[in-house]
Amino acid sequence: MNGEDSCVITFGHNGMGHENSMIGLDRSVQTLGIIPCAISWLYRLIHEKKQRSGIRCTVRLSAVEVGGHNEELRDLLVHQGYTENSSATVTQNSRQTQFDRNLNASGLDGSSSFLENLSELRAPSADKAAFYLDVALAGRRFHTKEERRNSHFRFSINVYQYKVDHTDEGKLVGGRSRLHLVDLGTGEKCTKPDRASLSLPAIGNVLVTLLQGQRYLPSRDSNLTSLLKDSLSTVSCKSIYLLASVLQNPEFYMETLNTIQIVSRIYKIKRIKKSKVRDNFIITM
Repeated sequence: MNGEDSCVITFGHNGMGHENSMIGLDRSVQTLGIIPCAISWLYRLIHEKKQRSGIRCTVRLSAVEVGGHNEELRDLLVHQGYTENSSATVTQNSRQTQFDRNLNASGLDGSSSFLENLSELRAPSADKAAFYLDVALAGRRFHTKEERRNSHFRFSINVYQYKVDHTDEGKLVGGRSRLHLVDLGTGEKCTKPDRASLSLPAIGNVLVTLLQGQRYLPSRDSNLTSLLKDSLSTVSCKSIYLLASVLQNPEFYMETLNTIQIVSRIYKIKRIKKSKVRDNFIITM
């Protein structure tokens, strides 16, 4: 609500509960995850800000999945946009898409263009936003163990704020801020030359590089790399939160070890006193 972008990322083995951290369970208010809580908090804050300052706010939502061995990019809300068929609900760019639209061409340029043209559905209430979240989750390819490993999900809340500037001939002033909520899968068990999808260590390399602010990106032809770059590397992204899930179960030893190693590398970044290194992120395990 202060005009800055933020990003929350959860990662860890699929059996370690990070989906529950991001999505939660609908048993009670206490079991809700980060996304439902963020929706509830946001609309309450918007109502309070309207009462206090008279500012006008519009919330638009988008959801995308990077999934499968070929890292297909899928717009999870485009079908809902066509169903409602309302210019007030769907942005102009979304009309050029199809429900099962995916991006087969890899590379930062192609996938960046896809991400720039995601459907944005207007959500005038928290109930409507929760409905769109359910639609997006239902559209994920998340049924088998293999699909869960390679399913990476981002739900974005776009807040447009504007008000009349009475000092400048009544012009409208304002802008957009975004909250990206990213649920990462564990990826491939190991990197394979015939598959575009990344392993967990490779995903960690991308995260570390982005947080360090380096120009060269590993796995730059990966669509997941493009998704993370779009979420973390904007100038207005001022707050980043990383939530890692681990488990002592020997069955998940390698995934737990890889997760801890990634967290250790990211934690070391915070201790480096260099101006080019981002220090505006928080790590939680």
